[in-house]
Amino acid sequence: MMTEYKTEHATGHATGLATEQTTADRMRVLLGESLQLWQAAATLLPRASTVADPDEIARVQAEDGLLLSIRRADTDQRPVRWWICWHAQTSVCSSEVIRRKPCPSVVGVLRTLRETLTAPAPAAGRGLRIARGPQAE
Repeated sequence: MMTEYKTEHATGHATGLATEQTTADRMRVLLGESLQLWQAAATLLPRASTVADPDEIARVQAEDGLLLSIRRADTDQRPVRWWICWHAQTSVCSSEVIRRKPCPSVVGVLRTLRETLTAPAPAAGRGLRIARGPQAE
């Protein structure tokens, strides 16, 4: 895999930014490895299954039918760098986004995916409760 790097600016700060395609490829590898590590009941869909959208990096299909996509944010949306999109559940690969969440970093993307895909469903009536403690006499 060939990576292109930008040169240093006159200020001496190296940008070190990989090309967008390399970033997308690395992100897909990271997502696939993370899903395996978390033992999530989800699959990273093949690149050919994504919509013909240059900003879409990947699609993840959960076993319960949930379809998520990870998209690059436009530069004018900074500090948001990524969007996680929830898609309408239909029998075909839909591009209708019903919800989206901004993520300022790759760590934010991974955290959101993990929480979405691996969070156990709460048992009926067993949620967190806040109650008064015993009264001091």
